[in-house]
Amino acid sequence: MKRPKNTYSRDQYAVRVSRTVFACFAAGAVLLLGLPAGALGQALFGEYPIPIVGGAPQGLTSTADGVIWMAESAVNGAASIVKLDSSGTFTTFALPAGSIPQQLVPLNGNIYFTGLNGNMLGELTPAGQITQIALPLLTAPTAIVAGADGNLWIASSTLGLINQIVSLVPSTNTLGTPIAIPTLAGIPTVMAVGPDHNIWFTEQGANQIGTVRNNAVVEYPILTANSQPYGITAGPDGNVWFTEQGAGKIGVSTTAGAMVEYPLTSSSCQPSGITVGADGALWFAEKAANKLGRMTTSGILSEDPVPTATSGLTNLISTVNQVLMATESTANQLLSAVPGVLSGGGSGSGSGSGSGSGSGSGSGSSARIQFFTQVPGTLTQLSVGADGSVWGLN
Repeated sequence: MKRPKNTYSRDQYAVRVSRTVFACFAAGAVLLLGLPAGALGQALFGEYPIPIVGGAPQGLTSTADGVIWMAESAVNGAASIVKLDSSGTFTTFALPAGSIPQQLVPLNGNIYFTGLNGNMLGELTPAGQITQIALPLLTAPTAIVAGADGNLWIASSTLGLINQIVSLVPSTNTLGTPIAIPTLAGIPTVMAVGPDHNIWFTEQGANQIGTVRNNAVVEYPILTANSQPYGITAGPDGNVWFTEQGAGKIGVSTTAGAMVEYPLTSSSCQPSGITVGADGALWFAEKAANKLGRMTTSGILSEDPVPTATSGLTNLISTVNQVLMATESTANQLLSAVPGVLSGGGSGSGSGSGSGSGSGSGSGSSARIQFFTQVPGTLTQLSVGADGSVWGLN
């Protein structure tokens, strides 16, 4: 992937380190990031301007080959699915004007996406062919996820219905029977496969999270009123983690609905997308605060400002290359973040329901950043040998 527009670290001072982690950003350029053992986590950032005038990236996903896919809705009504490959090349696939693509997911080699207008479920094949699948029982579909059952699950943001696509064979694309969400004003927003392999989703309009269990929806109210839950993901601890955009908190729920909430440094930071990083921590976008946040499963928090001011940081994923990618909807950019070390300190506190509770504290260390630009050839893989040396393949 070609080097991004900007590369930043919060702390440029050299410190003594006990181990090193390497990341390759570009041909002939190796980034060395020193990590003290037990460090909490900081991110090294890069940004990629998206070559669409007036664009506003929405949904984001990646495939097993490391390719990044996103949904773009431009201010002039133009819409497209955008691909960013490992060479740093953007490719756009035009959609009907005004379709407002929202979220997307890979399945069976294709990319499936929702369109807010036109009741649109789209299928993009590897050959670049786009097929629209009719959704007669849904309006304004937004959330979409590939279930553990091999089917696609999508949600309507207006009628309070959730549908299952029973078959993804192009010749059939059979829709399952709609499952009603009890709270019709729930506005299902983001979906994920939970640690119990069931479908989980946030209800931004009803202050709840929900799950599909035995072909019925079960809803769990969130502790803080008007929290406006947005992102949701399965945590490495067997719980469901979600963001509270209206309360400035990170929530965690057992699969039985017992919850804990962790306040962030600002109640108005608007945490949005959330994912699990390669380090086993929860990473999330703080849209209003313009920060990337990290929280351990014990509630220890660290945050880093992103390079571009008022970027509109929203959706966030962790790629197969162990790099975090996020959409900057206001700046029309992609943000890449390599988890590193924290230059400040960590803190944590929590309140919960049921048997849940949370507390934590932590400290951080500085990072050492160094570029090696005279590396011969094109490095594709790096590993650390038994002697402590770094070996590269080109």
